[in-house]
Formats: sequence, C-alpha cells, structure tokens
Amino acid sequence: MYKNLMLAVVAAMCLVLVSFVTPLIILVHRDAEREAMATATERAAAVAALAWSLTPRSLPAEAVSGYATTVFRSDGQVLGFPAPRPAALAEASRHCLLQLDAMDDGFEVLLPVAGQTGCQTVVRVFADEGALAGQSGKITLLVVTLAMAFLLMGLLLAERLARRLLYSLKDLTSSAETMAAGDLSARAKMDGSTEVRRAAERLNLLAVRVEQMLDKQAQHVADLVHRVRTPLTSLRLDIDSVPDPDIAERLGEDHDAVSRVLNEVIRAARRTTADGTSPESDLVAVVAERAEFWTPLAEETGRIIVRDLCPGPVRVRAGQAALAAALDALLGNIFAHTPPGVSVRLTVRTRGPDGVLIVDDAGPGFKDEGLIQRGRSQGASTGLGLDIVRQTADDSGGRMRLGVPPGGGARVELILGGAATGGSVGGTSTIAGTRSRAR
Repeated sequence: MYKNLMLAVVAAMCLVLVSFVTPLIILVHRDAEREAMATATERAAAVAALAWSLTPRSLPAEAVSGYATTVFRSDGQVLGFPAPRPAALAEASRHCLLQLDAMDDGFEVLLPVAGQTGCQTVVRVFADEGALAGQSGKITLLVVTLAMAFLLMGLLLAERLARRLLYSLKDLTSSAETMAAGDLSARAKMDGSTEVRRAAERLNLLAVRVEQMLDKQAQHVADLVHRVRTPLTSLRLDIDSVPDPDIAERLGEDHDAVSRVLNEVIRAARRTTADGTSPESDLVAVVAERAEFWTPLAEETGRIIVRDLCPGPVRVRAGQAALAAALDALLGNIFAHTPPGVSVRLTVRTRGPDGVLIVDDAGPGFKDEGLIQRGRSQGASTGLGLDIVRQTADDSGGRMRLGVPPGGGARVELILGGAATGGSVGGTSTIAGTRSRAR
C-alpha cells in the first residue's frame, strides 16, 4: 500500500507540474523571441545611425552572442558578417520599412538607411538559435529547478502522511488480530485520519458489544445449569432414604460427583473474558488423574488403561476442567462403542512448545471421519463428544486429528498449544470425581 500510495502521489504531481510548467516554458520561449527581436532591432538601429561612416573593419566578421550584423551598402560593398543578399532586401529598400523575417535557424531584421538616392543601404542583423537560447535558457532552467523542488517537497510530504496513515492502519490491524485471537480487552488507538479514528472507534465498540454478549450468554448458560440443582436436591433426599448403606454411599458419591461437575460448569460459564487471562494446566497431571478415575470401571469391563506419560509438567493453554471434559468424552466413547476387554493407551508427549495427547484403542475404529463434526454420531448418542474435544484443542491454538494406531483400531491425537511460562493455572478447583468411581 505504501508503494502504491507513493506512485499515485508521484503520478498526480507530475501531471499537475506538466500542466503548469509546459505553458510556462512556452511563454518563456515566446518572451525570449520578443526580447531577441527587440535586441536585434536595437542593434540594427545603432548600426544604421553610423552606416555612412563605417569602414570594412568597423563591424565584426563573426556573430557575437548569437547576433550577426551585416551592412549592404548602395555601392554593392558588404561590411561585417559575410552573408548573401536576402530575398527581401530589394523590397525593404524599395519601401524603406523595417522588416522581420523568420528563418529555419533563427530570424533576421532588415533596416533600410535613408540616403540621397533612397534606401539603397540596408542593415541586416541575424539572430540565430544561440541568441534565443541565451534569452530563455536561464529562465527555463529556473522553472525546471522549481518544478523539481516542488516535486521533491510533495514527495516528502506524501511520504510523511503515508507513514502516519499506515502506522494508524497497522495499529488498527494489530488490535483487530488481538481481538480475533480471543483477547477482547485490546483496544485500537484513536489517532490518525478521521476515517481511521472512526474505524478504530467502531472496532472498539464491536469488542465491547461482543464482551457484553458473551457475558450475557455465559450468565444465561450458568442460570440454565443452575436449574439442575433442584432435581439434584430431590435426588439427594431420595438417596438418603435408601435402606442399604452401601448402595446409599455409592449413590451419594455419584451425586456428589455430578454436583461438582455442575459447580465447575457454573464457574466456567461465569468466567468472563474481560480479564484477558488464558486458562492453563498441566496435561500430565490431568491425564494421570482422569486415568485413575476411569480405572475402576475399566477393571469391571476387563479393560486395561496403559499410561505412557512423559515427565511433567507439560503446561498447555487449556483449563483443567476443559481437559478433563475432553478426556472423559474420549474415554466415554471408547467404553460405550467398543466391546468389553478392549484396552486403552494414553500417551502424553511434547512437540516443540505444544503438548500432545494420544488416545489409542483396539476397537473397530472410526467408520466416518465426519464424526468430528458437531452433532454427528455412529451410535445412540448426542454426537457432541468429539466436537467438545476438537473445540478444546482449537481454543488452545492446536488441533485434533483422527487416525489408526499401528496395531489397528482408533486413534485420536490432540495437539494443545503450549502455555506461556509463568502463567496462572486455570480452573484451580479439584476435578470433579477424582475420588469417586466412574459409573
């Protein structure tokens, strides 16, 4: 844009300067011609006053400053610059009138000198192109110099304005990119041209409106989730009335697990985006904790959960609750859609600054990779599990990939963006159900 702007300014200024300079140079040349004619006429008049007293050596035999003077005397003698008799000489002598004639290489002035026998003596002054150039050259050079100076000043001014405009646009673009990355607390600077300031104002207003909408939506979601507390309270009362203490205890643990999940959802929903912070957590710790949570159910169904975890911590840009929900969705799919006895392997590695979670199983695998789309399922489920996993990866700056492990089955590879050093851990509350048994 900077280059195009400068080229447009140069083109516009060149057109303007050519429009003004060309007529000016033409006028200068015409004025120089008139000045040269006047000078030639003055020289002819001065020589004509002394025509009868001139000797062959009184006049120079060459042109001086572009003017060549010749005297054609009535006795046929030619004094001064040697020149053939012009065709208009006879007419000038006959009418005794000053005559100006343009020629290819200049112009001539013929001035008859009156005598006793008429105007037989004629003074000729010829002005060549050098005489014309001498009159107009300095003025033309001055005009061209001023035009170049104006062009240079225009370029300097355009360059300054372009840099200022582009700086404002660069700041506006940077603010927009920051907002697009999820930091709605970013604000564009209100400087630059009127249009840029107006765009920055609208962008800042858009960020405020988005923040308000997200906060309102989060409050709405939290309120909806909070409504589940009423049936949970009734369920708690029903559990307390169960006569078998063991069954009541197990049901109570499950009830507490659901309550903790609801509390975590409400806290996550009420967490606003205005603080500009990003949730972070230790991937190794979360995977180890959820593997321990699912181990009792795995043992009941004849499965083995193999853990291949690299030395921690592996900090990623995802909260503990979000990571736990994603891993629970993956393990829940395996338990629901694979036959008993199918083992699970959980692998955690680092790839540059990112963390990688790989969940492998030896089941029938994915029949349709379109399952990653929200709401699609190959069984009797909502189809939201893999979409939750994908969204968790996307929110961290990573991605999710489906594949097949070397021994066959299904593989879900979750690449999570690495967290900044020294960041705070998001979702500091205990993951729901760490002390209860998976059901």
